[in-house]
Amino acid sequence: MQNLDDWLTMEQAGDYLGCSASALSSWITNGKYEIPHEVKGNIRLFNIASLDAFKEQREKERESKQNRFRYGHAGHEALSALAFLRVEHSQVIDSILTMPIHPDAKSCLTETRNAINTVLKAFRIE
Repeated sequence: MQNLDDWLTMEQAGDYLGCSASALSSWITNGKYEIPHEVKGNIRLFNIASLDAFKEQREKERESKQNRFRYGHAGHEALSALAFLRVEHSQVIDSILTMPIHPDAKSCLTETRNAINTVLKAFRIE
């Protein structure tokens, strides 16, 4: 074990993370979160660097959830618009593909059409 100044008790770690010691204990016991710690006798000790990494990871997860909530409605709106335009985009791409165009452009349009259809199928918009 490194310098004891780098380690916190359960109560101190709870304060450091902004939760109660009982919540922290519950998280560990129930496996909700994997928080690295060491047990010395009947005392759990938490390394400050590990707690910092845990806090950073939790903040990233929180931001990700907020973004999913924030942009979820907009994503639904976009998918609804795609579903509405599905027939039209297929007709436009199909008509362009019948024209004499460069093979790379034709390949790109075909891939675009396939990608759009894949997204629509993934969201069960057919």
